[in-house]
Amino acid sequence: MSLVVFLGGQYHITAHSSRARIVTATSGQLVGRAGLIRTLALQMSIDTTGKWWVGSAPEDLEEYLAAYSSDGYESSVFRLALCTCGSVQFKLEADDNEGTARRTCTACRMEHFICDSEDYWSDAEPETWQCVECHSSSANVGVGFALYADSSDIKWLYVGARCSTCGVLGCFAGWKVGYGPSNDLLNRV
Repeated sequence: MSLVVFLGGQYHITAHSSRARIVTATSGQLVGRAGLIRTLALQMSIDTTGKWWVGSAPEDLEEYLAAYSSDGYESSVFRLALCTCGSVQFKLEADDNEGTARRTCTACRMEHFICDSEDYWSDAEPETWQCVECHSSSANVGVGFALYADSSDIKWLYVGARCSTCGVLGCFAGWKVGYGPSNDLLNRV
């Protein structure tokens, strides 16, 4: 029997047997007792059977935002927000009209503007994200980017949120980027 737990951006897998061992998986690789690296196929799944789409892991935001954007500017690049402390749980504020969003880590309280949001924050009237199902205010945050076909510049971005309590997925904000070069925003989630 084994237990898989997602903590701070890493999958921790503990195998229970007469010779207990702990292995850690990051980016799809396992490092075992002997230090051997083995590939791990971590499966994520989205339940689409209920009123809301529900993800089983923060990375499900990528698939959700791709589906959400499929009728418009399609999200082709995805970045999951990760705090410098290792947490993937945030409070989220955004203003669609100004094209701004800010996440605050629930573990260390560090604030981080998403992409170039700090440039427009002073004019913003942000709304605070809250889960539509369980009313939690803690979410995993990810950004889906739609790129121009003839360059690596960003046409549109989608700020997705997955409730860290019940897993409900949603797109909380989205806006046109409208300038180039803008590919540096891919690393400012």
